[in-house]
This record gives sequence, C-alpha cells and structure tokens, in this order.
Amino acid sequence: MTPQWLVLAFTLLQARPNKGFPMSPTDQPSEMNSYRATETSLTHLTVHRRTGDVFVGAVNRVFKLSANLTELRSHISGPVEDNSKCYPPPSVRACAHKLESSDNVNKLLLVDYTGNRLVACGSIWQGVCQFLRLEDLFKLGEPHHRKEHYLSGAKEADGMAGVVVGDDDGAGAELKKKKKGGSRLFIGAAIDGKSEYFPTLSSRKLVADEDSVNMFSLVYQDEFVSSQIKIPSDTLSLYPAFDIYYVYGFSSRTYIYFLTLQLDTQLTQMDATGEKFFTSKIVRMCSNDTEFYSYVEFPLGCTKDGVEYRLVQAAYKHRPGRMLAQALGLSEDEDVLFVVFSQGQKNRANPPRETVLCLFTLRQVNLAMRERIKSCYRGEGKLSLPWLLNKELPCINTPKQIGDDFCGLVLNQPLGGMRVIEGTPLFDDRTEGMAAVAAYTYGEHSVVFVGTRSGQLKKSLPLPYFCLYQFGTMGGSAVRGQGMSRQIISLGGEEGEGRASCGESGVKDAVGSKVRACNGKSTTGLRIRVDGVPPPSQNALLYETILVVEGSPILRDMVFSPDYQYIYLLSDKQLSVKVRNVPNLTAGVTCVFEDLSESQGEVLSKGQVFCMSPSLRDVPALTQGYGDKRVVKLSLKSKETGRKFITTDFVFYNCSVLQSCLSCVSSPFPCNWCKYRHICTNNLAECSFQEGRVSNIEELSKFPQSLSKPGASSSNPKPSGPLHPARLADQTEPRSPSKTANCSPRQRASVGRPFINERRTAGVIRPITLRARNLPQPQSGQKNYECVFNIQGKIQRIPAVRFNSSCIQCQNTSYWYDGDEMGDLPVDFSIVWDGDFFIDKPSTMKALLYKCEAQRDSCGLCLKADSTFECGWCLGEKKCLLRQHCHAPEHNWMHLGRRNVRCSHPRITKIQPLTGPKEGGTRVTMEGENLGLQVREITHVRVAGVRCNPVPSEYISAERIVCDMEESLLSNPPGGPAELCIGDCSAEYRTLSSQTYSFVVRSLT
Repeated sequence: MTPQWLVLAFTLLQARPNKGFPMSPTDQPSEMNSYRATETSLTHLTVHRRTGDVFVGAVNRVFKLSANLTELRSHISGPVEDNSKCYPPPSVRACAHKLESSDNVNKLLLVDYTGNRLVACGSIWQGVCQFLRLEDLFKLGEPHHRKEHYLSGAKEADGMAGVVVGDDDGAGAELKKKKKGGSRLFIGAAIDGKSEYFPTLSSRKLVADEDSVNMFSLVYQDEFVSSQIKIPSDTLSLYPAFDIYYVYGFSSRTYIYFLTLQLDTQLTQMDATGEKFFTSKIVRMCSNDTEFYSYVEFPLGCTKDGVEYRLVQAAYKHRPGRMLAQALGLSEDEDVLFVVFSQGQKNRANPPRETVLCLFTLRQVNLAMRERIKSCYRGEGKLSLPWLLNKELPCINTPKQIGDDFCGLVLNQPLGGMRVIEGTPLFDDRTEGMAAVAAYTYGEHSVVFVGTRSGQLKKSLPLPYFCLYQFGTMGGSAVRGQGMSRQIISLGGEEGEGRASCGESGVKDAVGSKVRACNGKSTTGLRIRVDGVPPPSQNALLYETILVVEGSPILRDMVFSPDYQYIYLLSDKQLSVKVRNVPNLTAGVTCVFEDLSESQGEVLSKGQVFCMSPSLRDVPALTQGYGDKRVVKLSLKSKETGRKFITTDFVFYNCSVLQSCLSCVSSPFPCNWCKYRHICTNNLAECSFQEGRVSNIEELSKFPQSLSKPGASSSNPKPSGPLHPARLADQTEPRSPSKTANCSPRQRASVGRPFINERRTAGVIRPITLRARNLPQPQSGQKNYECVFNIQGKIQRIPAVRFNSSCIQCQNTSYWYDGDEMGDLPVDFSIVWDGDFFIDKPSTMKALLYKCEAQRDSCGLCLKADSTFECGWCLGEKKCLLRQHCHAPEHNWMHLGRRNVRCSHPRITKIQPLTGPKEGGTRVTMEGENLGLQVREITHVRVAGVRCNPVPSEYISAERIVCDMEESLLSNPPGGPAELCIGDCSAEYRTLSSQTYSFVVRSLT
C-alpha cells in the first residue's frame, strides 16, 4: 500500500508584510509542514483547545502530534481478530463465525476535557471506544463487555458524530483532577441496518473510572423511556437501505445539534434496487433532556439560481465578528452555521462536485423549530416523522407556554418539520467540489476557509464584505501508480496587501431584511481594510494561489489552532491515470470508475487523457472486504455523445492487509516483507534493517541484489542477502536440519500436529519442540519468542526458546481444557516473537489436547485411541490412563505395544433390526463395547443360532459389528439372542445380547 499521508495543512493566519497582491501561483508560504503516516489511512483529527496538541485518528492507529506536526506518540488500535456478524464480539463470547484480521477504522475522535482523556471510537468489536491518556496515548480503558459499549460496527469512517458535554471550562489542573469524569457524550451513528443492536442517536455517561460498568450507560433508562432513538425495524423492512449518516455535531447554548444525511423515504421506492434519494436534516435536543422529549428535526438545504442543493457535506459553527453580526441583525454572542451542500439528492457516497457554501443563523433555525412546536401544541397537523413513527400521528392540543427553554413533554414528540430551512448562499463552485469548511473571527471580521476535493483551500470574507481568495493546489505532485496516499500539510502565509474585487449579492437575514454586499480591500492574511475602495465590476473575484497538494481532496475535518495562527486540515492524495491513443475529445471527457466516482478528465497532448482516481475517503469501502486488491472498470465517456468509448481494468492493491511473509512475497503486486517489523509494504525504505527485507519468491534462495542508495532512482529496488520467510515446518516433512527452505506457495502442507498429553485431574508438564525455518534472531529491544495457545477462548502464553533458526521449544508447562465431553480438542496455537509477530505455519497445523479418561470409559475405546496419545487400560482401576498414572503398570497397564492384546468382557447393548426372514440376507448391526480392536478378531457371530458373516467395511473398532444373516435351515426357526466371541469363546471373551432376534415367515392371504 502506498504510504498514506495526512497532509495537515497548517496555514498562517496572521497579516504579512506588504509585498503586493496577488501572489504568484507558484509562491510558497513562509512556513509549510507536513506529516506522513505510512501504511494507514487517516480519518479524523482534533486539536486540543488549550495545549494545541494535534490528535489524528486513522485505520489501526491514533497519533499525537505537536503543533508543528512532529509525531510525539503513536497508539496501535488494530487490526484484531473479528467478524462483523459476531455479537457480542469474540473478545466477550466465542463466536460461531470465522474470525479474520479486521482493520479498526477510527470513526470518532474527541477530547473529553473534563476527564482529561481522548475518546477514540472505531469499527471493531461492534464499535467499541478506547480512552487514551492525552499525555502519552496510554490506553486507560476499552469497555467492551456490555451492550452499551457497542456504538456501531459500520465500517464507514464518516457516518458518526459526537458532542461531549461536561463542566470543564476554566478549570485549573488541580480542580480538573478532583473533578475528573462526569461528562456526557451525545453520539449519532450510522448503524448499517442493525437496529436491534445500536441506537442511531443516544446520550451516554462518561464516568471517571474507565473500567466502570456504568461507562457508556444511557444517561436515563427505565422500562418505557431511555436516552436513545432507534431506527424501527419496520422502517428497515420497507427501506432496507435506510440509515442516518451524522455529518457534524455541536452544542450551542442549552441545545445539542446534529447535521445528518438520511434516505428520503418520500422519494425513494421501497425496494432495495431502485434509485436512492437523500435529504439533509438538522436535529436538535436540549442538552439536559434525558428522555429525548425535545427531539426535533427539520429538512435543511440551500437554493442558488434556481438550483437546489440538498446533500450536506460539511459544516462549522461560528461566533460571528462584529461586521457580520451587524449585517445579520444578530448580537455577537449568537452562533451562525456555515454549511457546504452538494447539488441534488442522489449519490451520497460520491456526491456531485457542484457545491454551494451557505450561511444559517441558529436564531433562524430555532425560530422555525419553536413555531413548529407551538403549532403542534395547538393541535395543528401531525408529528410528521415517518421514518421514526411509521404512521402519521396527530398533534394533540395542549395549552402550554412555549419559550426558548422548552424541552418537550411526553406528548407531541418526537417532532419533524416539513418545510425546508433554507440557508443564504454565499458562493457556489461547479467544478472543484467543496468538502470542508471552518471559520474564525479576525478583528471585526468573520473569515471562512473552504477546502475542495481538487486540493484547493479557499478563504472568503462573508457578508457584508464578500470577497473570495483561493489557496490553490498545495505543493507536490500527484502520485502515479496503483495506490493511495494521505498526508497532513502545514502552511504558513506571508503578510501583504491586496485589492479585493468583490461581487454584489442580495441576501436575507434571519428577520427577512435586505442586506447589500459591498466591496473591500484586504490583505492576503486577514488584516482586512474595507473603506475607500471604488466599486469593482459585477461579480469579479480575486484569487490568491498557494501550491499545496495537487488534486488531493481536502477532507471534512478542518480545525484551527487555539491561537488561530494556523489551520489544520486532512488531505487525501489521489493517484493519476494516463490513457493513450484516444479519439478527438475537444468537447471534453469524463473518467468513470464503475459506480465509485466520476471525474473530469484532462485531455493532454499526443492523444492522452489524465484521470484522477477515487480517493479512499471519497469511497470509504473501496478496498474494505476485498482483500489485497480490488479490480474496477475504468471507462472514458465522451461529453459530446454521453457514451463510453473505452473500458479497461484498473487495480487498487493494498500490501498491508497481507499478514504473513508467505502471502506477502507471493503476492502478484510489488509487495515486500519487513522481517524485523513484521509488515508487508510496497515501500522497502520502511524495513528497519537491510538484512530484514524479503522480496519475491523466486529470489529467496539466491538474493544477490543490492539496494538503491537514498536519493537514487530505482524503479524496483531489491534487498540483498540470502533470506527466507520464517515459518514452522510441516511435521510430515523429513527432519533434516540442513534442509534448505523453500518458500514456494505451491508447496502443499499436510496436517501436522504436535500432540500434548494432558490428564484430566492433573496437567502433564512437558516441553513441546517444533521444527521451523528461518527463525529471526530478536534484535536489541525486541521481545523473545512465545508459544500462544487459544484453548476454549482462553489465551495461554508460554515462554519459548529459539535453539537455532530451525528449532524452537515451548517451555515446560501443563495445558488444560474444561469438561469431559471431548476426548481430544484441536486448538489453535501460534509462535510469536517481539510481542505479536506471528511465524508462518500451515493453516492446518494445530495443537491437540487430550484426556485419556474422557469419552474412553471402556478398554476398547481406550486402546483404539490414537497411538501417539500413549493411553492404556489400567486393569486395577478400570480406567484409561497414561502409564505413569497406573499402579504397577508392568502388570496392570494394557496398551497396543503388547503382543496379542485383547479387551475382555465384550458386551452387546443394541441389535438392529430385531426381525428378519429365515431365508437370510438381513444385514444386522450390533453395537456395544469391547467388540474387538480389529475385524479379524471377530471369530464367532451368530444371531438366534444362525451364522452371521461380518462386513469388514462397516466395522467400527470396539464399537460396532455389522453382519449379513445366512439362511436358517429350520422350517420354523425360533428366535434368540445374538452371540459373538473375540478371539476365542472362553467366558471372558464371549457375550450374549439381552435383546432377541425373531424370524418372520412370508405368507400370502
């Protein structure tokens, strides 16, 4: 997998010295930092509002960075053995479904300031969260044993949002320590159809003790009401694709708000195959409402030039500056909301690039909601929440004073609004696709930053001085090849002055008055001067361009530093595709990656087309569930004809999902195994030691390659040194210590099992010696070898000794399993080193624990056990035991090693059938115990005095004899028991059945 960079852009917001305006498109900021996280895909970021530390959530990782993007700490959160069908997760209860190595996708990253900890919620184990210490990311706890701990197992990184509510502001360090805990988490999550397991919206306790059983408990719950809302199963039956995706969550005054995307049940057909339409909603609740009686949701949207925008992409709550507040008729302590929408109501996963930035005031939102509540309490209309109620319930006339602090009653709730709350469009973008937004106040002015899917960062001054600047493609070139990249960029600007040509626009504020935009003069930092500027031409815009990362989508999370000197953002680097020999495409071309994405193709010279692939964040499920590769169809579509004129296969591959050396080096892709880091990567520079690099299978035994020097050009650098993957040898192979390793995946391994003797009453202590190949010698600071056994869900780790590269021994210990229902139990085992680096072994190789006594309560069952068990029948105790546990074994212990060993006292317990014709031919089955160890021992079998010939193929040692009846020579034969002898017919080797067999005579009537 190509290194995933988080480009945490870090833009200096201060004014800069007067250098003139605008900057050259190639100008670089005075300060630019970036952080590249390899072998992972980054999903979320947050900045500590006091320390300025940057926390980044990723797939299988959480990072802590300094303000200048230096990595301080890294916490590993996955992968783990899991299966999305396991509920509760396999860490709590054994699961019938096959477990696989599963990535932990970070879906939520929040700072709990009251608890002084980081909350990181992922996708594994049905969506559990980890609490990490802010100083060093030490894991304080990971509650996962109660249903309240499972938030949602959906894999999509962008379907969850949360708001932490706690009394933490202004608290000093000592006070904070005393008051640790006591927060509440309002959390909304996409549930992926599992409404029986997860609420879509809930309020949870964040208690001080991370291991407390009350952690994540619902704030309130009784028999009828609780602090949660679930999607009804009836809704999912009618609309299988229904879900609610939480885009943004925030608090304002006494309310909690969420912006969501959900299936529009009014426009979407009920069957799962039809076209899907989505709608944006704003959800509001009182922060102190424990029963969710105050739940209200309204459709949200924006219209510009007659075009509707209904797919919310990003949002940001902002306390406006004085100029914007005056223009909107607000006080400066009232919040506004900047929201980015995509056009239309289709393609949630890959929304159109036609986008608009809109402005809402929370006064406007709250007014619409208050009027809706008042009308419902007057008995007007219905609750109008079809997805939740599944039927139209009328509002009940209830005289009640409805003010701003009204938080609902048991009636007339939950409540939905039918009228769309429309925002004020600030500007639209038809090509680049706005995807992130953030705002802050500089002096008296509100300044908005917008990130686009084409890698541009735009800075605008909204009403009443609407000016737009653009920080264009941010530094570097697109990665070419099969892979993805993700990075953090940090940008610093310079001071300067510029003249802004600003467009005129008419807008309405929250109370409907007309506000007219005027023109201003602005620096490229944010020291804005707005007086004495002559009117510009209509709708002119002035752009400032700074090179960032060309073609790399800026993601939803965009956060300011505490001092508002910098803005941090995530950027998802895309790869480029070139197509040659195309027809005349002067009208333009579209690149289509199946149903994943469509993008504008750039027609180059010499008949080439340049395409941008979908990014991991545009299509979160791009490689999820597809293993190490996914093949998609890439098509080119002419804009003139609207038809596809060429289609080819395009491969996305991911080396990092390959968890073993053998699977890594046998991959058809350029994957390499880092022996001392135990990872598979396409980047050889990530291996810790040169001698620890393993490339393809064919070169494993020769390996005379040299590695390119740093900075040298090499299309396929290869490691040097004779090296092979470490793996356990198949026990069916010869035990030659000098045998040369062959890592070919074509070699088929038979079942090889180290057998472990175990007595029920006391464990047998003994070492286990295993043959292996190419076992690494742990380096300084690395942990030694261990044998890890998974016995009935319990992990037992045993120290192991590496004798040499081909031999390892699990040290003396005993092993145990509960119950006598199984005489032997195959168990998974692994050899690991340095904590969690697994040595390859054949998938069929297991350890076998057994108890001689269990299910072997007769001599025959005991002696027929696998000879390697070394079980024998102890005559004195009449038990199946190991030799050392039998008294006077030289006289009392029977085992197969003795000559002519037979079990005495055979017994027949069942005959089937009990009747048959005297002419013979009936096949009779006799079951019992001690019925011989081999069929040749059955020397005498008669049924009701008639000879019965054993059938060798049906014989089961010691347990079953099947024979065919001969004809009875008597005209009217009597019935009788079955009789058999083992070896000879002396009394101790002869038996008669208690059941009798009868003959039937055929006759015609």
